[in-house]
Amino acid sequence: LRGQSRPRREPDGATVWHGVFVDITARKRAEESLRSSERELRLITDNVPAMIARFDKNLLCRYANRRYAEFFGLDPLRALGMSLRQVVGEESYAHALEWARRALAGATVRYEAQRPSRDGASRQVEVVLAPNRTASGEVADWFGLMNDISERKLAEEALHARERDLRLVADNVPVMIARYGNDYVCRYANRHYAEFFEIDPARVTGMTLREVVGEACYAHALDKTRLAASGQTVRYQALRPNRSGETRYVEAVITPDRD
Repeated sequence: LRGQSRPRREPDGATVWHGVFVDITARKRAEESLRSSERELRLITDNVPAMIARFDKNLLCRYANRRYAEFFGLDPLRALGMSLRQVVGEESYAHALEWARRALAGATVRYEAQRPSRDGASRQVEVVLAPNRTASGEVADWFGLMNDISERKLAEEALHARERDLRLVADNVPVMIARYGNDYVCRYANRHYAEFFEIDPARVTGMTLREVVGEACYAHALDKTRLAASGQTVRYQALRPNRSGETRYVEAVITPDRD
């Protein structure tokens, strides 16, 4: 119950109290249900493998989950009310502000950036900012979702380095190497293979078998390639004219690439 009372003094000097009482059980239950929902939501957001925050039009933090706050070395409760500048730091502020303004203008933006974490180490992050609109369509504030992708980027760089090493080896072995898909489109060719047909190595990828070997050799090459596509390893010798018209003897091995 919620009550309100007011005293009134009678002519004989007695004091009379007038009171109003309202049953607010339903409201209290609704408030408790809301608090329970908020606790459940924070429990979920604090344990998802992503950093989540919400900033208003004045770029003040209205919500930050545990991972987001801890990334910047903040207590989740202390982060509330802090400005974007205070949260991300001077080094990252100008860049973060540029993207935040786009979100406040109504755009959903996605980008990658370097962000210093609480231990001072630079981390690669992937960020998505999404505007939060009112029923009338006006942008009220924006939500940010941030993932630390440093390990993924390191793995990608290691893979690229390995690919560069393999290409360096493949380009310098004294054989011609190529890989074609089932659509007979070149997926890879080393330098010797491309140069035999006098094609720029950077251009040969994406060319069809017909375009690479030429009309004179296409029918024979297609026949052998179809055998490999059916699952057979094919070995043969043939005469192949290069792009200069010079006929050369070649020994070929075509091996199917199985899953």
